[in-house]
This record gives sequence, C-alpha cells and structure tokens, in this order.
Amino acid sequence: MGEPIFAPLEAAVSKIPPLKTRFESVSQDVGLPLIGSLAWQDLRAGWGGDGPVSQVTIKLSVAVDHIFAWHCLATPPKAMLPAQAHLTLLRPALELAVQSRWLLDPSVDSATRIGRALWQRLDNLEWTRKVEDEAKNVPGSGPVEKMQALRDKAASSGVAPTQMVDTVSLLKRFPQQSPSYDVTAWWYTSGVLHGQAWAALLSENEVVRAGASMSTYRTSANEPVAAALTELALRHLGRAIEDLHEYLEPKPGR
Repeated sequence: MGEPIFAPLEAAVSKIPPLKTRFESVSQDVGLPLIGSLAWQDLRAGWGGDGPVSQVTIKLSVAVDHIFAWHCLATPPKAMLPAQAHLTLLRPALELAVQSRWLLDPSVDSATRIGRALWQRLDNLEWTRKVEDEAKNVPGSGPVEKMQALRDKAASSGVAPTQMVDTVSLLKRFPQQSPSYDVTAWWYTSGVLHGQAWAALLSENEVVRAGASMSTYRTSANEPVAAALTELALRHLGRAIEDLHEYLEPKPGR
C-alpha cells in the first residue's frame, strides 16, 4: 500500500477526473456546428476544408490522457510517485492547451482561424509522409497528393496557411499564472523530458536510489513543486476546454 502523500498534491490530482469528465462532455458536441457559434461562422466561410475543431479535439484528448495517467499514479491508497517522470505527463497540458487556444482564438476572424487550422492539417500530412517513407523505405504518394489537393482547394478559396506560433510565445500570450512562471514550468518539464542535466539536477535531492523506499521522495521538496505544476497544468487545460465549449456554443448576435 502506498504511503501518505503531500496534502496539496493529493488535492490537486483529485481535480483531474472532473476535468476529464468535463472534456468528454464538451467533446460530445463536436460535429455539425450549431447556428450562432464560432464553429458555425467558420463553416460558413465555405472553403470546404477543416476548421480548428478536429485538430483541437485531438490535442486536448492527448493532454487529458497524459494528465489522467498522472492522477492514476499519484492517487492514494496505492500512490506510486516517480522522481521525475510525472513532469513529462504534465508537459502536454501546458503545450497542447495553449496551442488549442491559439487555434480557437475568438479575437480573430474566421479566415485567420481557418488559415491556422490549414497549416496544422498540412503539417500533419507532411509528418505522415515522412513516417510512411521511413517505414516503407519507399516514398509514397498518398500524403503528397492529399497535401497538393488541400493547397489547391485552399488557394481557390483564398485561404492561406498560417504557421503555428512557438510554445513559449503562446504561453506568454495565454498565461495562467504569469508569463515568466508558465514559461519556466514549460522549460523545466521539457528539460526533464529530454534528459537535460540542468533540469534533472534541480531534482537531484529527490531521486530515489535503488533499494530505497518511496518515503525519501515523498518527504522531499518536490511534492510542493509537483502540486504547483499540477495546478498550473489543470488551469491551462481547463481554460482550453472552456474555450472549446465557447467555440461550439451559440451566442446571440452571431
């Protein structure tokens, strides 16, 4: 049986299942857009390609899946807290939430949102081409043909792709605590993910040595950090989910 964990961390991870339920509820409304919603406005632009909903739904699904895995690890009575791996489970909530908010941005017009979604679609097809070519060791034409067809359709409708802004810039644009705090959290979680010494050494006193119990980690200073990062990830992901809800929700005057 797991040992007691830091109370603020336990409180933070307890918020994850309701967030997951909220996302599942909101994502059920993805489909034919309701008249008066931003999704409906984007569809009325009439270029015949994807708006941001499909891309955002995938991004948020991935983020929710990762943060729920952290909930499963950290929830008593069988909490198994890793020394650093939880940071890699929180990182997608930071990155994918702000990417989703940028794609759904209500402060820009439909043409801008559609252009952003178009670039995402083309980028996904380009990665599909790379993976298929590498796996088969023979270049395939499927993704290339789809990319060209998509570009032609967009060009005929006057739609131009707009490249995704980098994550640091997006965190500064959509902060949940402060731009500097959010960016530092992103750099830290990214550093751990990539095994960078500067990030790993920040947690050196929390590493559980071979043969030791988890109690050494659980009484370390990392639990407050884990709680703070969990709360930050929840705020980012929760805001993105509500942005998706507002994108799908009809409003008078639209």
